[in-house]
Amino acid sequence: MTICDRLPNFRVMKRIYITPECLSLPVGSGIIVLLSILITLLSAESAHSQGAHIHVAEESTGFAIAQLQLRGYMLSLNPTDLPYSDAVIVAAITEVDRNLLSPTELRWLNLVQATVSDMHSEEGAAVIGIRVEGGLKASNNERLDVLRYSDSDETGLWPHVKIQPRFSVGGFAAAIGGRHDVYYDKDPDGIDSALRLFMRAEDAYVRYESRWFSASIARIQRHWGQYGEESTIVSSNPRSYDQIGFTLGHGRLRLRSTLGELDSITGDNEYTGLAGEDPSGSKRRYLAASRLDWRPNQNLTVTAFQSVLYSGENSNLSLKFLNPLLPVVLSLNNTPKNDENNGFLGFAVWHRFKKTAFYIQTTLDDFDIINLNEPSSFAVTGSVSFMDVIARSTLQVGGTVVSARTYNTHQVEGQYVYLLRGIATQFSDYISGYARIEIFSDALIPGLTVSPGVYLLLQGQADIRTVPFPSEDETGTILSGTVESTVRPSVRIRYDPSPLFFFSTDLGINFTTNDEHIANTSATRFVGLAQFGLKIALDGHMPLSF
Repeated sequence: MTICDRLPNFRVMKRIYITPECLSLPVGSGIIVLLSILITLLSAESAHSQGAHIHVAEESTGFAIAQLQLRGYMLSLNPTDLPYSDAVIVAAITEVDRNLLSPTELRWLNLVQATVSDMHSEEGAAVIGIRVEGGLKASNNERLDVLRYSDSDETGLWPHVKIQPRFSVGGFAAAIGGRHDVYYDKDPDGIDSALRLFMRAEDAYVRYESRWFSASIARIQRHWGQYGEESTIVSSNPRSYDQIGFTLGHGRLRLRSTLGELDSITGDNEYTGLAGEDPSGSKRRYLAASRLDWRPNQNLTVTAFQSVLYSGENSNLSLKFLNPLLPVVLSLNNTPKNDENNGFLGFAVWHRFKKTAFYIQTTLDDFDIINLNEPSSFAVTGSVSFMDVIARSTLQVGGTVVSARTYNTHQVEGQYVYLLRGIATQFSDYISGYARIEIFSDALIPGLTVSPGVYLLLQGQADIRTVPFPSEDETGTILSGTVESTVRPSVRIRYDPSPLFFFSTDLGINFTTNDEHIANTSATRFVGLAQFGLKIALDGHMPLSF
């Protein structure tokens, strides 16, 4: 097969059309012909599915989309069910009346449009492409969490590169993803997940999506909460893990269910990431999670969650837990009980009214109605956003409460973690809060956001990974032991002038009392985090009949 000289070069973030005039097939190219016939049959889908359902990473478009949603745009996208795909983002963009947008809102919309690929291809065309992202994180804190200072001798420089070839036709999409990330090796809280060249397979999947149904087998991150905020049930905090899932419904009512394979634990209850090498046998761990969204209108989303982490030496994919309509609270300890389990129920509301948006999400881990002296296990997170209190700004107030024994359980393998990264929150036994205002300075420097704020953290001594599980005498409901408190005034700066580049910093001073949970000690530290990233996408359209 040859390509004529008139074929345009790949251009960053643009579509490329490979026309029939530019292709010639030698006689006997049976494999190509058969492949074309197969893909053409698969692409015989409704007009709705003529688009690429390629997952878009949160950091690529999340900030701009979230700000537009707070202002009443792109609300066909569920604000608390991330990530989105190219196709649904493009569809949401087409619903926006650009004449109603301010210059700042128009810049956000253009940035999103340029970042995603316009893959709503002509009928009978496939989309092929590759995305390359790279960047660097730098900090004087061993963690990326600036509120929880952890000192070490590490340099605090963590480069990363992600490469993702992609293919889409009709309602089908596939991607191969790999990420080189030095932080995967240096993460003080998680198990090293990138042994060869600091690389790990990520964002790899095969999926199908139509108007009323979608299904996938994937290794991706999901975040069931607002962009940039915590989730108490399923979050992007852990490394991406392998999962199958499906979605039913559209518009006002939608049901999503996933069943994921987590890391196994050794026979002597140790998380090593290499439990399969344990000669004494290991216990396999799985996570099933589902959500039912009711959206009577685009400004209101009511969600019911449930999830269960189940495990055992003979555990495997379980139909019981894949069924999204099975009430897990009635099934966890009933017969037949083939696995150990740790179940969660949750509820969330996202509501927008004029220039105010409200979100609350709560998850119940355990509540004993028989032994009322046993501490309850729960988590709550929420925020209120006020738009344009001063011109071109978003004022946000929010916080999170996680009780002492939440996400932990009597069975070590039931701890709500993956490679020691929390599936919901990384920590427990804390109260956090913040008040900040994001000022969009496009009139001075397009793409510049300055966000001064104050952050508070009260951290108890209980931990999700505590072994053995603390008794009711060892911990109260929340803030157990010597409580470390931190107040952090800071300034965040974000600069994203184009879809190709962004830069951000978080600079502040941590005022800490009972430092490291030692009574009557204090510390004052400057803690800073800076990161920049580059993104390149090369996408092309290719006809499937010649």
